[in-house]
Amino acid sequence: FPAGRALGESPRDAPSSAHRKLDEALAWLGMHPGEGDLVLDLGAAPGGWSFVALSHGAEVVAVDRADLDPQVASHPRLTHLKRDAFGYVPERPPSWLLCDVIADPERSFELARRALESRSLCALVVTLKLKRPVRLDVVRAARALAQKTPGWWGRCKNLVGNKLEVTLMMRAARSTEP
Repeated sequence: FPAGRALGESPRDAPSSAHRKLDEALAWLGMHPGEGDLVLDLGAAPGGWSFVALSHGAEVVAVDRADLDPQVASHPRLTHLKRDAFGYVPERPPSWLLCDVIADPERSFELARRALESRSLCALVVTLKLKRPVRLDVVRAARALAQKTPGWWGRCKNLVGNKLEVTLMMRAARSTEP
């Protein structure tokens, strides 16, 4: 179990199985977005990660050129912007960054690295989609970022729900670590 915690049953109304990756990452982080949090979900379609953030009470800005599941898209705390996830600059700084964009892993890594400069961000979960032939330099860089960024705690793991990818999970450091 992630961090020794069993995950609950999968919700039957989730728009996809992608929520399992985020559920596991949040268990490793020992926290989740909630009421009062603004979550930026990049590469959101069909809406599995937005679904999880909304279920915890967060407000979500979902950015993806593709359509979201109608159940997620109609949620009153969700704003869906049909545009390029990497080109979007939020009007309000988010407290959480979620990113599951199908892109070169270096682009997603650089997005995460830059996001850590934000004073408003309390956590991020970013998937690095690896390509064949697998080059591990981006994985090593992500591990170093997770382990050595001052003021942040994190890890880079191949989660149960990951395929040829790893997930970078980080949160602002606090006095007690998991």
